[in-house]
Amino acid sequence: MVSTIQGGRPAIAGDLLGSLLVLLCSSSCFFDTSAPGLDGSEAHAPEEGTGAPEDPGAPEGPSDGWGPADPPSEDPPEGGPSELRAAEGFVGFHGTDGYSLSWLDRSDGEDRYLLERRGLPGGAFELVAELPADAESYVDATAAPASGFVYRLVAASGDARGEPATCDSAMPLWTFIRIVDYDGLWGTDGPDLESLTLSHLTMGLEQHGSNPNLYIVLIGDGYGAEGSIYAHVRAGASDVVTLPEVNMSDPETYRDFFDWVVAEHPGQRYVVEFWGHGGGALSDGALGYDDTSGGGGLQPDEMGSLLDYLAVRSGRRIGLFYLCTCLNGMFENAYAWRRSVDYLVAGETTVGCAYQPFEALVANEQTSARELALATIDGFRSVPAELGFDVVYCAVDMSVVGDMPDALSALADALLELLRRSPGQADLLLRAAGRAQQMASSYADLHDLVSQIAASIDDVAVRAACEEVTTLLEAELVLSFVRTDEGGAYSRAHGLSIVHPTPTSSVYGPFYSGLSFACDTSWDEYVAALSR
Repeated sequence: MVSTIQGGRPAIAGDLLGSLLVLLCSSSCFFDTSAPGLDGSEAHAPEEGTGAPEDPGAPEGPSDGWGPADPPSEDPPEGGPSELRAAEGFVGFHGTDGYSLSWLDRSDGEDRYLLERRGLPGGAFELVAELPADAESYVDATAAPASGFVYRLVAASGDARGEPATCDSAMPLWTFIRIVDYDGLWGTDGPDLESLTLSHLTMGLEQHGSNPNLYIVLIGDGYGAEGSIYAHVRAGASDVVTLPEVNMSDPETYRDFFDWVVAEHPGQRYVVEFWGHGGGALSDGALGYDDTSGGGGLQPDEMGSLLDYLAVRSGRRIGLFYLCTCLNGMFENAYAWRRSVDYLVAGETTVGCAYQPFEALVANEQTSARELALATIDGFRSVPAELGFDVVYCAVDMSVVGDMPDALSALADALLELLRRSPGQADLLLRAAGRAQQMASSYADLHDLVSQIAASIDDVAVRAACEEVTTLLEAELVLSFVRTDEGGAYSRAHGLSIVHPTPTSSVYGPFYSGLSFACDTSWDEYVAALSR
């Protein structure tokens, strides 16, 4: 089915709040990272991807949805209602034995869980089952396959009831979003959209198609002014919406698309996959180039605001953000995207896309976001060597990205103090960076960089700070990484790079200092000191 949109986007409840969040996040130095959910820690949802980042203006505390929470009472009685927390990650899956529900038990004081349901579109909730305390799954074998229900899960203790968690069985478990920016991939030498078929954009998605557990949607922008498309990918015959030519470097393009996704194809969990050109943290755009609309692209913090927008509008965190782009496996980018994303899979190198997370998802639609991120990295390991892919990809746990800035600031501060005492140490640091694994000009592999600095600088504080960064990388931040050619040009890469000058490159400038990572750490001051 093909339809046409002339412009605008559907109205969805919460538009004002979504617009406010985008406005708040539009300037990279104005993030209130002390607010719950914006520092990647307090409000970090489980791997199932439910629960979006908190509104920056909302008070701390548990909240059902986006409204402000009531402040907790002082000294609550043991076993009282204040300990009956709502379950997290409450999701469901249409299985052969019925509707399979799962969640994470976050309540301390319950003696049972009450599982209720009501039919769609409305009606009263009825008790389905009383489940043991600490239960985290249930299969509703009485749910007919074609039936739609809203399930409500409540932790209970005696007569006390906690806040409910809800799950809508009419929503698929996953909405898989593909963004295809061919205007940025091919530049002015690319073909028109007219010469592309849907299969050029879906790249295998239509062979599986959407089903009750999985929506597959995409936006495709081909070269030229002939137009762009939204598509709901289905096996055999996809639903296609034709659009006027869109500008993939304009944030409004993504907001319009995400509005369409949430209105027409909402899911319980989200994957966002981006195909296009990438330039990393120092280019005129990390991603989203559009050579038919004036060039340029989206900066890391612009993309972060758009991911926040999707999370707010859907009420769900993004389980996995996968980048089929060059050079975007950088810590500066991960920091900009941490607020609304549970797991990031991205590459340090200038070529990529040897494996797609969709392949792992269709192999096991009940997988968690964490499992999907790890399976994607494992998929890269299975790429035959004869294909010639020399890439480095990593899976990042975004819940601990917020722990790294303190460690990097401590390292930067120790190095700045060293330079204050001994300015001549700058040459040693630049040479150490030159020996580190270089991914592009002034992009050094973070793990190898700190190893080279520790080996070159005889200073207790510097080496201790290097050790802390390495520990965080190895133990928490990078879940897994892969080099598809262990003996190739990137044999010392570990998955994430960072900006650092070398003897032949000086990188400091107002653009880098404006990134949210630079605003929140002293790394840019250190980079500036070496670049003078």
